[in-house]
Amino acid sequence: MILLVTTVANRRLVTHCCRACSAAGVHIGMTLAHAQALLPTPTANAHKPLILPANPDADAAALHALAVWATRFAPLVEPGVPDGLLLDITGCQRYFGGEDRLLTRIAGSMRRLSIDARIAIAPTFAAAWAVARFAPHPHSIVSDRPDALHSALAPLPVAALRIETATVEALEQIAITHIHHLLDLPRSALPSRFGDELVLRLDQALGQAMESITPVRAIEPVQVQQLFAGPTTQFEAVQLATRQLVDQLAEALLHREAGVRRLELTLQRSDLPPATLEIVLSRPSRQPRHLWSLIVPRLEKMNLGHANGGGVERIILTALRMGRLPHEQSEVWLLGDAQRDLAKQNRQLGELLDVLGNRLGAQRVTQRQAVESHLPEATFVTTPAGSAAMDDARPAVRRSRKAASAHAILKPQTASPGQPRISHAQRPSQLLDEPEPIDVIAVTPDGPPAWLCWRGQEHRLIAGLGPERIEEPWWHQAIPSHHASTPSAASPATDPAAGSRQIRDYYRVEREDGVWLWIYRQWPSNCWFLHGRWA
Repeated sequence: MILLVTTVANRRLVTHCCRACSAAGVHIGMTLAHAQALLPTPTANAHKPLILPANPDADAAALHALAVWATRFAPLVEPGVPDGLLLDITGCQRYFGGEDRLLTRIAGSMRRLSIDARIAIAPTFAAAWAVARFAPHPHSIVSDRPDALHSALAPLPVAALRIETATVEALEQIAITHIHHLLDLPRSALPSRFGDELVLRLDQALGQAMESITPVRAIEPVQVQQLFAGPTTQFEAVQLATRQLVDQLAEALLHREAGVRRLELTLQRSDLPPATLEIVLSRPSRQPRHLWSLIVPRLEKMNLGHANGGGVERIILTALRMGRLPHEQSEVWLLGDAQRDLAKQNRQLGELLDVLGNRLGAQRVTQRQAVESHLPEATFVTTPAGSAAMDDARPAVRRSRKAASAHAILKPQTASPGQPRISHAQRPSQLLDEPEPIDVIAVTPDGPPAWLCWRGQEHRLIAGLGPERIEEPWWHQAIPSHHASTPSAASPATDPAAGSRQIRDYYRVEREDGVWLWIYRQWPSNCWFLHGRWA
């Protein structure tokens, strides 16, 4: 259970909550104390709710990034703060094979992003907004027939018209709770009592008034090109022209305060199809020397064309993806030695990752990232080096349209996890890729072993510390098993507190030669394994 709260006049109010909290009676605007009183008491099956502060700025930035991503489905997308998107799909449904397939495509993409979205297609933006939020079915398509539009809007509450809360409460006082109640009233009586906003919102939903959106627009890639007077196969000419284009691209990126993250070089040839090479950088860069050092080794291997009348006619250099790289003060006296050395090391590290990634392949240059877990084999993950998130574009252009097909997508708020905390428990310097089974003999049933056999060799143990119990997380079914457990000669033991979960009891033991080993007994199988050792 998750609650997002904000402080207003020394009162902590709920701004968003998960479905489980909503089912318990929690709603937006409720005080945190009231919400906690409605939630079940934490027990073995019901855990304490996670309470996090709301961050509207981060939510708006994430919604803007999602709107830029959604332009793959429609050219005009507006982030409807705080939790929705409006897409103008007029004419786009033909490309996807119809509205049904387009809706299915968007829903599947949202699920892959772990977003629980409600989607609606309707003739107007207002109708799509209302149906997506208040219709009983999470995915709906409203026909453009007037009677179908009326039928879809009539059973919805008046709050679906995006009117102010005070207007909703005033309507409820005279028993007007749904849109069909408004449709039954004389239109001339509405403005005098409830204002012009109610009539405008109703007309926008029914397609009788125009509604415009302010869509996002992805930043167009920076592109420079050189056209030759005629085809050429001279590598020196192509190399010189490409180097000049690199300098021009760096100058253009400097004016945008950006750096290139993905670079594409295209050679248009008169006698052959275009030849393209793509370079991916670990972090934004606009240093001409660095960009040229990545291009020239691969440019030397490209086929420029046939010598008899063929060759390169045009060179195009494009920054497909960019990241923010603001101007920095370059005077040495403004920076301390430590800051200057750190900036230099970061720049050199990025250049090294770029060189290795483009020569060996980006997937072959990896890094280890810590994960907050007590399980030894789950305390890190391997990711491509320099795989930082791309900086999102910041487009904003106003566009207007007549009421036509529209799309509304609801995005629930999620809390981003903090940095992982590293355990300070003593761990071996070498952890085996997979725990290896061993045979042991212990003097006491629950004490450390006095003898073990590992890889066919017997070892007498002179010291032992433990046990240290490590259980699987409660939200997992079982500890991931990297080995096939074969029951030992001893009878399997079961731990009553373990239930169906697996438990490990770790021991630090010392052999006669002074080497310390890290072994554990796994419950309930009662099998022993060696998991690591100290150098």
